[in-house]
Amino acid sequence: MAVHKTAALALGGLFALLAGVARASIGDCTNVTLATQADADAVGQSCKVIHGDLVVGATLNGTIVLDAVETITGSLVQWDGCSELTPCTPMPGPLSLALPSLTHINDSLYFWNSGTLEELRVPRLERVERSVALDRQTALRRLDITKLAYFGSLTIDAENLTDVRHDDFKGFTRGFGYVALRNALVDSVDSFFRNPIYVEGNDALSGFSFNSYGLPNVRHLTLGWSRLPDVDIVGKELAVTLGADHTTSLEIDRLKLSGNFTAFERAPSLKNLTVGSATFTMLDMLDDQDLSLAFDAASEIYIGSVHARHIRNPPAAVHWADLGLAIQSALDLNLSSQYAETEDGEREKIWYWPDGDMRYLHFDAVTLGNPFFDDFVARRDKGNDTSAAVPKVLEDVKIFAGPNSTFNCSAFDKLHDDGVILSDYSCYVLRKRNAALAQAVAPHRWILVGIAVAGGAVLQLL
Repeated sequence: MAVHKTAALALGGLFALLAGVARASIGDCTNVTLATQADADAVGQSCKVIHGDLVVGATLNGTIVLDAVETITGSLVQWDGCSELTPCTPMPGPLSLALPSLTHINDSLYFWNSGTLEELRVPRLERVERSVALDRQTALRRLDITKLAYFGSLTIDAENLTDVRHDDFKGFTRGFGYVALRNALVDSVDSFFRNPIYVEGNDALSGFSFNSYGLPNVRHLTLGWSRLPDVDIVGKELAVTLGADHTTSLEIDRLKLSGNFTAFERAPSLKNLTVGSATFTMLDMLDDQDLSLAFDAASEIYIGSVHARHIRNPPAAVHWADLGLAIQSALDLNLSSQYAETEDGEREKIWYWPDGDMRYLHFDAVTLGNPFFDDFVARRDKGNDTSAAVPKVLEDVKIFAGPNSTFNCSAFDKLHDDGVILSDYSCYVLRKRNAALAQAVAPHRWILVGIAVAGGAVLQLL
């Protein structure tokens, strides 16, 4: 994640030293800058508490151990280290930095743009009140944050990082925050996510983001937090489990998934899984798997350009209230029935429509069949009693069925005429009348003829 100086200044005065704060003498352990090995030796022997910031100089190198330091009232920081982006002349050698007695940082731990820091060891550090950010660390390979349980936020961008020692993340110091893992070569990040952490508020910056392309060795991601505003996952051959052993309830305001996945599943321990909005785009469920929407409650679901055998939801979906559902650009997703055939040849119900009102219903370039809507239509059909009270669609219904569909619009035409659809309504079906002719005449585009029918239209391919 790119961090600019103006943004860094917002971290509670983290870089006040850049504004002209004079370097105090090391002897009083106040606003200390480590420029040489001698500085490090003096601090390591005499300073239990650093009053203000402890600044790691850009050219500091070698093995630096600060045995005495237990508390930093400001920040532990290196701003603009030596790297290809900001080269130093001469370029210093590698740096290994250890503070084995440090337990508390009252502001932030921030290392920016270093090509020399190879190892950072703070094994007893338990709490960082504001941010932990290891950003643009191209040389960092070993990180020991074994006891780090509480922080305000966490960013790791260290493309060669292979060894992370960490027990458990237990909570954000301010009740809200985020974890952003950008780049690393570790094979597990579960220590940051397995505990039932409740993230307060609805801030769009609270939650976590994960990108498999920056963390290529992580093959399984477990999200055990109990509540968070935002989850954004980009997968590459990734298995995702919502919930962990000690999590019984999980609430997500906004869930976004894209990429390809070997699994997307719900942990058996979860008794409640509630999602506000769920967005699945450019998503491929590998090995011809189903996309399972195993939510106890959901208010908005968008599925776009998804490859999966089926989509399925649980029986609890009949209680989803005021759902808005949109499925688009998924021609190989067959929504011809609410049922699917199991490996044993049995008929299994895999889709349940909400019993109550829905917000909207959008299908665009999807293979549809009328049996997929059987329960939806039956629950809302007034029959001959036009005054009957039935669940409604509060906003619009837009259906554009793909060319392999067996769908027709008649049932929805009637729902529209009966006043069940309260706003705009359109329904179209793309028909293949002669595929060979279509390929010969227009191999790369559809030729469409619109025929108006009772409130909708049928589009036929010539």
